[in-house]
Amino acid sequence: MLIEPVNGTTGGAFVPRESYLRLVSEICRSRGVLVIHDEVLTGLWRTGTPLASHHWDGCAPDIVILSKGLGAGCTGVGVVRVARTARWLRHEAADPLPALGTMAAHPLMAAAWLGVLDELESIDFDVFTARGHRLGQALKSLNGVGPVRDVRGLGFLYGVELAPGML
Repeated sequence: MLIEPVNGTTGGAFVPRESYLRLVSEICRSRGVLVIHDEVLTGLWRTGTPLASHHWDGCAPDIVILSKGLGAGCTGVGVVRVARTARWLRHEAADPLPALGTMAAHPLMAAAWLGVLDELESIDFDVFTARGHRLGQALKSLNGVGPVRDVRGLGFLYGVELAPGML
């Protein structure tokens, strides 16, 4: 099951109900279905937590896909993170997967990624979280004002839905 914990561009930062991801995870696990979270847009604190899925208990995925923010807009980079609990995806005797393809790994990508991680480690996340909360309150105060039909999101990822014909 591949799912975005907070629906990004196609759903305009749609935030699921409190129990939704937990229920999806429980159903998948009871049937032996792999749970993959697409955190390409929402990962790395964009929603106010390291991963968007961290907003809810009981929905930890088997695999997380990260990208976009890792390259700081300088270069494309992606990561597939496999949970320790997903032992059937790991093989003790297997060699690590090699970097595949000509442009799969290069110094610019590594420098951008390390720079992003250094910056994240230096952030005061209490201040950061408070700023995201203030942003959300300011945006949500526009809900129903003029052409604004709905404001939804978390942290620093918000969607503002406008009445038809307003763009």
